[in-house]
Amino acid sequence: LILQSCNSLPPVSWHALLGGVAVAASSAASAAFIWYRFKDKHKRERALLSGASMGSDAPGIAVPFIEALAGPAGVVAAASALFANTVAVYGASYLLSASAGPAFPEAYKHDDGGTYRGEWRGLSKEGLGVYTYASGARYEGEWRSNLKDGRGVYYFPKGGMYEGEWAGGVMSGTGVRTYSSGKVTAGRWDNRQLVTPLDLRQCATAAEGAAEAALAARRVVVGGGRPIDALQLLVVQPVLWASILGLALNQLQIPLPASIAAVTATLAPANKALMLLSSGMLLQPAMPQMRQVSDSTVVVAARVAFALFITANALVLVPAANQPIGRLSILAAAVILLSPISSASMEFARNFRLSEPLMQTCKDMSLFLAGPLLVLFSLAVGALRVLPLGLPGPAQRLEIESLTETAVAADPGGSVTLLLRDRQLLYGLNCVSVNNQSQAASGNLSGVFTAYHHVLLGHRAIA
Repeated sequence: LILQSCNSLPPVSWHALLGGVAVAASSAASAAFIWYRFKDKHKRERALLSGASMGSDAPGIAVPFIEALAGPAGVVAAASALFANTVAVYGASYLLSASAGPAFPEAYKHDDGGTYRGEWRGLSKEGLGVYTYASGARYEGEWRSNLKDGRGVYYFPKGGMYEGEWAGGVMSGTGVRTYSSGKVTAGRWDNRQLVTPLDLRQCATAAEGAAEAALAARRVVVGGGRPIDALQLLVVQPVLWASILGLALNQLQIPLPASIAAVTATLAPANKALMLLSSGMLLQPAMPQMRQVSDSTVVVAARVAFALFITANALVLVPAANQPIGRLSILAAAVILLSPISSASMEFARNFRLSEPLMQTCKDMSLFLAGPLLVLFSLAVGALRVLPLGLPGPAQRLEIESLTETAVAADPGGSVTLLLRDRQLLYGLNCVSVNNQSQAASGNLSGVFTAYHHVLLGHRAIA
């Protein structure tokens, strides 16, 4: 959608960068406030709440609402704000979440030369992990009290492997031993010895469970929380590169390659409905604790207050906001800042072993409030006539009075005219967008209500 919108409009001025500055300023202010507000809390709670205060789910909620409110011009004006929001989520929020320290050390080297990489409980290996021995052998799977216990896969140094159950650090239970020669022995084991031979099919469940545990052990997140880790996470975000590439193509007026243009032209129209439906499906709040509600309310209130304060002051005090594209960029930044907390924050909480229920409460509360807030914001924009007129785009802009006159000529009964006048009173807008065939959705709050309706439909589908 970003590439398609940027490719379809004439070059925008530097004023389109104002939205990025607004997002950066609001995110930094809310994070600083939350850090100070919860300075006396445990460092892990403070890290989680501060991380939750930065960035939003811009691709899932903000971009569809911006498109509904201002059309392709709004998406282009939002590009710099999307860039800043991506940096806030995958850079600043990640580092704040990690400020309490990594959940597990990146690797621990034992006196015997072996290295363990995985989960711990206190000073004991507990959970999932990978131990690589000095001899070259390797175990991937479950641990309990510093011993291999549960399901796992052991690779022998001279070849061959064992997939199955473990107890007390040795092969005990159902499993399959594959030798380097290709020979396979399946059965029940006790203290490394085969005691009951079984058919391979009878051991399939245990072998598959061991393979799943080994895969999960390899995927355990350890270490992390360094600036280089944040950078590595940031550079693989599609929205970051779409914003950069979209603005570059817009400024240089380089058309998209035919194959990419064909794909984006097909996918862009479906983006709004699909993203909003999926966001509604994610709204599955559980009953939180009162303390979680209290802390979450502070976080969400700070996000909203700083978003409105900074964008409102930018519209009034910044001279560049008088330019249509600058004003639209700031409005797009406000929509992004009012959107719910990013799903990535939940992933950060899980990776750094922070309180997932508290993060889920913050996320649910922000998602629950985002829809009504964005609708009210859109109504206010329309009532105050803040949305710039004559936005650039492929569609022709017409005053609503001209459209009404055309409707009168085409509809002697007057029903269409009354409908259009009602729309003007409801939306508080004095311009709509039409193209060669039909009326478009730019500057049209019916698109905003439709967007919110998609969120509710997604929630209802799951409920």
